[in-house]
Amino acid sequence: MGVIAAALVGGAIACKFNKKIEETLALAMIVLTSIIYAIGLNFSLLIGVYVDIALVVVSIVYLLVALVKDKTKARQVFITWGALAFILYFFVIALYSYNRGYDHPDDFYCWGLMIKGFYEFKDMFSDLSSAITAGQPPFMCLWDYFNAELSGGYSEFICFVSHNMFVMSLVLPFFAHISEKLNAKRFVVMIAILPCLFVLSGLEGFRTILMDGALAAFVIFIILNVIKYTQTSEKYYYIASLFAVAAICLVKRMGVVFAGLSILIATITLFEKKRKSYIEIIGYVIAATISTLSWVRFNYYIVIPLVCTVIAVFIIAMIEMATKMSPKMRDIYIASIAFGGAIVMYIGTMFKFRGNGYAFIVLARFMESFCSISIEDGYIKLSYGLYLLIGIIMVPILHRKAKGSSLKYVGISVVFSMIIYALIMLVIHISTIGPGNFYKESLIERYMIPWEIVVGFIVIYSLMKYYDKLNLTTMVIALIVVLLISDSGTMLWGFYFKRHTEDYSAVTNSNVTLNSDDMIYYIDEEYAYGYANREFYYCAFPAKTNFIYNVIGGEDLGRIEMTCEEFSDKLYETYDYVYIQSYSEDFIDRYGQLFNNSEEIKEKCLYTVEKNSGDARLCRLDLVN
Repeated sequence: MGVIAAALVGGAIACKFNKKIEETLALAMIVLTSIIYAIGLNFSLLIGVYVDIALVVVSIVYLLVALVKDKTKARQVFITWGALAFILYFFVIALYSYNRGYDHPDDFYCWGLMIKGFYEFKDMFSDLSSAITAGQPPFMCLWDYFNAELSGGYSEFICFVSHNMFVMSLVLPFFAHISEKLNAKRFVVMIAILPCLFVLSGLEGFRTILMDGALAAFVIFIILNVIKYTQTSEKYYYIASLFAVAAICLVKRMGVVFAGLSILIATITLFEKKRKSYIEIIGYVIAATISTLSWVRFNYYIVIPLVCTVIAVFIIAMIEMATKMSPKMRDIYIASIAFGGAIVMYIGTMFKFRGNGYAFIVLARFMESFCSISIEDGYIKLSYGLYLLIGIIMVPILHRKAKGSSLKYVGISVVFSMIIYALIMLVIHISTIGPGNFYKESLIERYMIPWEIVVGFIVIYSLMKYYDKLNLTTMVIALIVVLLISDSGTMLWGFYFKRHTEDYSAVTNSNVTLNSDDMIYYIDEEYAYGYANREFYYCAFPAKTNFIYNVIGGEDLGRIEMTCEEFSDKLYETYDYVYIQSYSEDFIDRYGQLFNNSEEIKEKCLYTVEKNSGDARLCRLDLVN
């Protein structure tokens, strides 16, 4: 499968640039996916797959030649803590994903169906695909598609493994950064800590193929490579971060915001450590802009990387002023600037939405929960504001403990990034997300968690690199803390309790070949699963169901609230089939006359809509055939 192909390409890159394989695995995945994306913009996705396969073959040949010429390279590249972590994560994630079905609505009608459409039609822009993407870019889905092609077929198992291995590969360079501090016992603790970061604050983590954890992992990957670049000046690390900046723009629509803030982090870190880094920064901006333009053409999104760079320059100027102060005053000054900037921007947001009652309710809810702690079902949930406070506290600590390290500038940059991101999300929520979700008053928590993951990672990184009294006890305490503030219980529970896709064999195994023009009306009046309508929409691919009207107009897809005549007219005008998952006691009395025989009415059956002279009749397919 694609993960193994990426390991081969990553091994070749590691041999070429004298790196450890944990430093090159994610870059290999990014390159392989970028090739499919670039070719898929104008041609069949299958061409990109063939090019990737050719690259894998070349990598195998190069690896064999390189290892024969220099036998010590095998130990340098492959015998590492990161390589061992990769193998362990692969088997654990495969076990976790085995026999697991999707259990999140976005996976059913967006990400999962996007991959399914790629595999079925080999086209990134096929009109035949039923995925409801709302313009979401396809980068991670293309990676999953590549794995499906190399595995000989599409399945949820392949998608779970490929997606989650990509996410974990993005943080694997961390093992190269702390290799001198690792031994067997510390390694065991560390491989337990890292996955827990991706279930912080209740994030779904490895049970879905959502993109929120991937966004955080990309930011971490960029940070790790920027740190290495400032330490070594090796162009490899800059190129790796450059590819990641371009790729993150295509992970999700909000990816360009994360790209812009990653550029802000890189700009501040590079200027403070390397000074004349104009070419590198311009490279980041150009890469992010071109990547964004390749998908969304022209709108305000494309200026975000440039705006974040300008903000970074302003922050650099403030930091330069702080260098002339005493250490104590410098810390107070930086904290004051962070809080002051947040207050100014918050007041600016209030001014922008003055007179908007809904906006002030959202702002009030945000401030109410900004610095809160709650006990959830099995973990302690810290608010976004508390993670921001942890980031601010880390700044003076890093200034004292990590002198000469670029990590302290990363810490400052992350604090400002979190402030900017929160304000961006407030504006977007008030303008679009909230009104589209029945005027939800609070921000969607899942969208805020990626930066909480980044802060958690920086704390772990700082502990491993710069804590003078680091020992096994300290690391175990860190693991316990991470377990307490992450939904690790649900993650472990997921090994034994998995959502299995409902049996829709009447549709999937029928003699009828469904196509993208077919419409199925889904009836589930006694539904047992809240996302059943979405799950059926996914399983009915490539046909479409009445769920598309739920997305647009909020129609109730469980019970039918129409007269028999109204239902007949709707079926006659729009639908080709009806699927009954469940029905209520009075269903036959209400709609029995639409069937040839009331005895044909049965749950989990597919019916064809026969249209004649303005009337619709329902005939059970298994009886017709």
